[in-house]
Amino acid sequence: MLKVWQRDNGSTSYPFSDRSFMNIEHLAVRIRAEFQEMPGLNLTLPQAQRLWGLPPDLCAAVVDVLVDRAVLKRSGARLLLND
Repeated sequence: MLKVWQRDNGSTSYPFSDRSFMNIEHLAVRIRAEFQEMPGLNLTLPQAQRLWGLPPDLCAAVVDVLVDRAVLKRSGARLLLND
């Protein structure tokens, strides 16, 4: 799950800058589309990192967003499209 922090002023913050958060959203859309275009695609997190050329922390954050939104599901160590 993507961690959210409480700022001193009461607003919430993500572990990445606002720009990075926009990148997470963009990546989430792209990765969702790739899973939809390739039925049966299932990957481990390291495979996903290599496929999309993402650093481990960013890939994990995007995957967490997609799992939280019930787009992807985890089956053991593998990620697949949630039917």
